[in-house]
Amino acid sequence: MRVFKNHVLGLADSRGRHVKRSELLKRISRFAIIALIAPVAIAAGAGAPAASANPSCANLSLVNGNFEATLPDPKPDYNYYWGNYTDASTNQVEGMGWLTTHPGNWLEFWAGDPLLTEDSGPVAFDGNTFVELNAGQESALYQDIATVPGTSIVWKLAHRARVASTPEDVNTMVVKIGATASITRINLDGGDNSMQQGPEITDGTYSWGVHTGIYVVPAGQTLTRFWFESLGGGSYGNFLDGISFMPYNCSSETPLYSRPTIAQTADGFTFQLTNYDPVGMSATASVGRASISPTGLVTLTGVPQNTATIVTITNHHEGFIDASVQVNANSLGSALVPKFDTPVPTADGFTAQITNYNPSFTWTADTSDSSVAEVSPSGVVVVTGDPTVNTIVPVTTTRAAYLSGSAFVKITSVKLPTVVFNPVANNPGSSYEAAPIPVVQTPVNVLRKPVSVSIGGFKNGSSVLTPAMKSKIKKFIAANSDYKSLSIAGYTEGPTVLKRDYALSRQRAISALGFVKLSTITQMKLSKISSAQEKKLGSNIRRVVISLKD
Repeated sequence: MRVFKNHVLGLADSRGRHVKRSELLKRISRFAIIALIAPVAIAAGAGAPAASANPSCANLSLVNGNFEATLPDPKPDYNYYWGNYTDASTNQVEGMGWLTTHPGNWLEFWAGDPLLTEDSGPVAFDGNTFVELNAGQESALYQDIATVPGTSIVWKLAHRARVASTPEDVNTMVVKIGATASITRINLDGGDNSMQQGPEITDGTYSWGVHTGIYVVPAGQTLTRFWFESLGGGSYGNFLDGISFMPYNCSSETPLYSRPTIAQTADGFTFQLTNYDPVGMSATASVGRASISPTGLVTLTGVPQNTATIVTITNHHEGFIDASVQVNANSLGSALVPKFDTPVPTADGFTAQITNYNPSFTWTADTSDSSVAEVSPSGVVVVTGDPTVNTIVPVTTTRAAYLSGSAFVKITSVKLPTVVFNPVANNPGSSYEAAPIPVVQTPVNVLRKPVSVSIGGFKNGSSVLTPAMKSKIKKFIAANSDYKSLSIAGYTEGPTVLKRDYALSRQRAISALGFVKLSTITQMKLSKISSAQEKKLGSNIRRVVISLKD
C-alpha cells in the first residue's frame, strides 16, 4: 500500500447547494490533480502522468454515479426523506450499480435536507439524491469498472459529514483503488501491490467538499475496483454524491457562443459565451485587445475600422486537453458623411445634389418643419411643401456593418421674387396696348404682435419633456421661425409655495430652451427665462410658456 500526501480537501460549493453534473466536472477540473499514482507512474509531486492511451471521454462504465436511480424527487411537504435499499447484488433497484460491505447489503439513500441547514431542498450535490456510507454501521461502498491498462483515470467525488451537533464536527473517509482481489473488506491494512489508498478525506456538515485524484491502471488490469470506505462514525456518517471516473486525457469543454450575438462596434465587436467558465477560459486577439466580463461577454477593442480580427477563446484545465474556438468578425466600416452641392430653389421648396452619393447605403432625409424631404435614386435631396426660411434637412446614411453618418443641408431663402402685372387702360385712339409694368414686392419692416404657446403635461416633480411636448414646441418654432427673440417661463402647481418649486419651474424652462436649441438652428436670441408657481393643481398647470417677438 502506498500513501501520498498531495491531496486537496474542502473544495466546497457555497452552503452545499445543488450543482449540476456538468458544473461538477468543470469545477473539479479547475483544481490541482492529486493523489493515487501507481508504482508504474512518476513519483508524487513531479507532475501529472502522461497517459498512454486516450479512451473516450465518457464516464467509463460507472453506473449511478449521482445516485439518482433509487428515490423519486422528495415530496414537497417533507424536509427530507431517507430509505434503505439493497445493493446491486440483489437487483432490487434497476440501475443501482453499487455494492456494499454491509452484511445485509443495505445502502442508505437520502433526499432533501436531513440536517435542516438549507431553507429548502434538495441539497444533493448532483441531482436530488445522495447516499450515506454508514447504513447502521461502518461500511464501504464500491463498484468495479472496466479499465484499459496503462491509462490514467481521474476520479472525482463530493463528500459531506452527517453530524448533527455543531458545524465544526466532521466525518472522515478514504478512497482505495486496485484489482478486485486486492480490496475485499474494510480496515484492510495491506493488499497486493495493485491497491493504493489516498489520504484521508475529511469534511464538515454544512458544505460539500469536492475531491479528485489520478489513478494509473497497472499492466494487465482490465477490471478495477473503486472503493469508498468510512473511517469511524459508528452507525451513521459520510454522505457521498457526484462520483465520476474520467480518462485523464479528456478534452476541456469547448467554449460555445451564438453567431447572432456578435455585435460589431467602431473599434471591434462583442459576443456572449453561453458556457463561460471563469477559471479556465481566456481570450486573445490577432488585432486589438480581447477581454471577458464576469458574465462571459467577450469584448474586443482597439481595432481600426473595417478590419478583420480573430478572437481565440481557450479553455485550459490541469489534467485535460485544452479546447478552443476562434471567432472571426470585422469592426464596423467607416461612416459615409453626406456632402451637398449648392441648394437650388424650386416653386414649392428646393433641391440639393449629394456629391458623394453611394447607392450601397440607405439614405433618409427629414425636415425641421411640416415640409417633406426625400432622397431620389440619383442622389438628389428633394424638399417640397413650402419649407420655411432656415429649414434644416438632416440626411442620414446607414449600411449593415458600417457606422451611421449624417449631415444637414440648409437654405436661408426658398421664395423666388414674385412678379406682379398691373393692367393699364388703353389711350383712346391708340393702336396698341400698354405693356405691363413688373413690380417686385419688397418687405415692409413692421413689428408684428408677439406670439406665444402654453405647453403643459410635465409629470409631478419632473422637468423632463415628453414626446408630445417636444412635438408641440417643434411645430410652434417652425411656424414662427422668423421672429427675432424668445422668452420662456416655467410653472409649477400649488397651493404650497416652496423654494424648491421655483427651482423646478426654472428647470422646466431651461429644459424647453435646450430642446429649442437642439432641434432647430435659429437666429432668435433669448431675452428672458423666468419661473413662477400657480395656486392650482393639474398637469396643464405644470407647464412652460414660450413667447416670440420681433
